[in-house]
Amino acid sequence: MKRFVLQIGLVLASLGLGGVFTANITPTAQAATTPKNMKTFPKKMRGTWYYRDGNNNTNRMIFTKHTLKKAILYDGKVQRKWTYRLVVKSKKMGDVYLNKNGHGWYTVSVAYTDAWTDYKRGTYTIKGHKYAALYTGAVSVLDPVRKKVSFDMAMHKDHGRAYTKKVSIKGLL
Repeated sequence: MKRFVLQIGLVLASLGLGGVFTANITPTAQAATTPKNMKTFPKKMRGTWYYRDGNNNTNRMIFTKHTLKKAILYDGKVQRKWTYRLVVKSKKMGDVYLNKNGHGWYTVSVAYTDAWTDYKRGTYTIKGHKYAALYTGAVSVLDPVRKKVSFDMAMHKDHGRAYTKKVSIKGLL
């Protein structure tokens, strides 16, 4: 019966009369929650993290309570570095926003640019030993919808090679 009423409502809506007759149909899907803008980096993200990208460059990230410092290292020496200040309302370039998404995901976006990186804390096993890991990468809404996406693995120690892991992006988009 509900299906029949819904079909009649759709037919009438297509004719322009649907506003009167479909008012009693209630939607069952809930709208997604909006990301929460945060004032500090969470404790589980803080500290020094290393990862290697596809070009085998070592990247270092240092999260403090209110700053993010990024550097590219070559033979242990800093080649390029950036410092970002965490803000709720941006006043200048070099500021970043931190949004808390669902299921442990965080998005760091740079003010006045379209650059962002997604992070999630997890674990990674290397030769039977579990290490704290920070899944690092970016997922675009233009990418094909998949349940799992490959992310770079950042760890507290540079392990000498690039590690990636396919991680569920539930709660991210």
